[in-house]
Amino acid sequence: MLTKEKKRELVANLAEDLKKSGSMIFVNFKGLNVAQMNSLRSMVREKGGLLKVVRNTLLRIATEKAGFDFTKEDEYGLFVGPTAVVYRKEDDADILTILKDLVKFSKENENLSFKGAYIDGKLINADQVIEYSKLPSREELISMLLMRMQAPISGLVFTLSGILRKFLYVLKAIEDKKGGGEQG
Repeated sequence: MLTKEKKRELVANLAEDLKKSGSMIFVNFKGLNVAQMNSLRSMVREKGGLLKVVRNTLLRIATEKAGFDFTKEDEYGLFVGPTAVVYRKEDDADILTILKDLVKFSKENENLSFKGAYIDGKLINADQVIEYSKLPSREELISMLLMRMQAPISGLVFTLSGILRKFLYVLKAIEDKKGGGEQG
C-alpha cells in the first residue's frame, strides 16, 4: 500500500507526464495475463509511449492537475474498473501510431478494450477511438503531402524533357533530310 506522500508524488509525476503528452488513451486490461501485459507495455514503449496502471482515483486527480476537463468521463466510464492510461513519453512519438498498434493488439487479444481517449484536445468514446486509428499518422501525412508537392514538379520535368526530346527528333529529322539530299 502506498503512503500518502508516495501517492502525492505519483500523482504529481503522472500529471506532469500527461500535461507534457497532451494526449492519452484509456484502456481496460481486465483478463490480460502478465505475459500479455508485458508485451503490451514493450510495444507501447517501442513507439515512444508509456502504459501506466494507476488507481482510478489517483488517475482522475492527475488528469485534473494536468488541466484536463473530463466532464463526460462518467458517460464513457474512463475511471471505472481496471484502467490503464497510455500516453506519449517522448516528444517525437505519435499518439496515432501508438493507437494503431493498440487497436491491432486488441484484435489479437480480446481482453484489451478501449474506454476512450483524449486526442487533439477532444475527449472521444471507445467507438471513436477505433475510427481515429484508421487515420493516417503524422509521418504518413507528411509523406502524402510531399508526394503531392512533388507531383507538379515531376510533371513539369516530364513535360520539359518531352519538349526537349521532340526538339531533338526534329533536329535529327532535318539532319537526315539534309544528309539524305546530299547523298542522292
